[in-house]
Amino acid sequence: MIESEVNLLLHDSLVSGNKIAFYGRLRNRLPQALHIVQSLAVENGGTSVSVPAIAGATASTGRYVNSLVHFGPREVSLPEPYPGLTLLQHPASSMSLRFPGRSRAFLRDAVRSSDVIQIHGIWTGHCSSALTFAARFRKPVIVSAHGMLDSWALRHKSWKKAPYSRFVERPGISRATCLRALTRVEAGNYREYGLNLPIAVIPNGVVAPESATSTEFLEKFPRLRGKKILLFLGRVHKKKGVDLLVKAWETVSGQFSDAHLVIAGPDDGALPPLISDSITVCGLLTGSLKWSALAAASAFALPSFSEGLSMATLEALWQGVPVMITRECNFREVEALDCAFLIEPSVESIITGLKNVFARSAGELLARGKVGADFVRARYAWSMVGQQMADVYDWMGGGPRPSSLFVE
Repeated sequence: MIESEVNLLLHDSLVSGNKIAFYGRLRNRLPQALHIVQSLAVENGGTSVSVPAIAGATASTGRYVNSLVHFGPREVSLPEPYPGLTLLQHPASSMSLRFPGRSRAFLRDAVRSSDVIQIHGIWTGHCSSALTFAARFRKPVIVSAHGMLDSWALRHKSWKKAPYSRFVERPGISRATCLRALTRVEAGNYREYGLNLPIAVIPNGVVAPESATSTEFLEKFPRLRGKKILLFLGRVHKKKGVDLLVKAWETVSGQFSDAHLVIAGPDDGALPPLISDSITVCGLLTGSLKWSALAAASAFALPSFSEGLSMATLEALWQGVPVMITRECNFREVEALDCAFLIEPSVESIITGLKNVFARSAGELLARGKVGADFVRARYAWSMVGQQMADVYDWMGGGPRPSSLFVE
């Protein structure tokens, strides 16, 4: 795509190749924020939901015009409409960004035509290329790692990440203006990785319907009526600990005749063989059916080895479902609250957690879920997140210091 086509997609209001002090309203237009992510395919996990949501939330403040660049040949549809957000898709994979060609030219022109850049996710060509172009055109840029720098993520495929980190990723990210962390734990991960840039701690929010009931889900899976459902909702990846959950479930489920485990999410090759009739595999649930499954659940489980800030955990808490999670989920804010059952990513610990959950009455689980709902709804609305993000953009352009900046 040539530069004029990118400019047309961005409503002919962008200024190419200029260093712009974008704090405030310049030239009678709103400044342009460009979000860049590898892909919006659902199999990529939470970023397919959270990245459009934060771009849309920032657009909804009325302070920035937001565009979102993503890569891949398959057309995607957003889970929610986001007024004021323009999607820019290049049909090639983000891997093609490592080499000269149309995809690099597409990204180069989009970066040059914007006032502030936000990169979502690391380790692929979209991050290193965007950082290169942002430096070339002197654009302020913020990097959001989305949990990809915690200890498990660094160990995973370390044979490949270690040299790439040394020669490409760390030097590249070090040129950013600012970092965004989902939690204070992730802020610490940035420091441990050797990055000494300013960090804004801004969580994800939740896009939720006004209300949800279990009707749609139970009509689709009628054999679950009357069951005490433990719901796993997310990408079935080995880092999520699904295999451990299944092993633990097979050990203890016979002690609770009304208990049922539901595994909902796209299989990323980690779904273990299932031998229990008290387990139902639903595949990917989206839209109202996902929220109906949450409404049907008595508790939510995520025995993960690694998370940034799990969207599924936030959604469960928003819906009033108590959560059984690991410390590796990095949700320190709820660990001490009655809505959380804290476990370790091991079969033995999950067994203990399952017994703890199913020893509770339905009324007690509802009461615990309400604690989580009250907490999350007061702090994780996207409208609040969007204002915090726009404050950081202002600050990077010369505005006042935002309250979200990490204080060590």
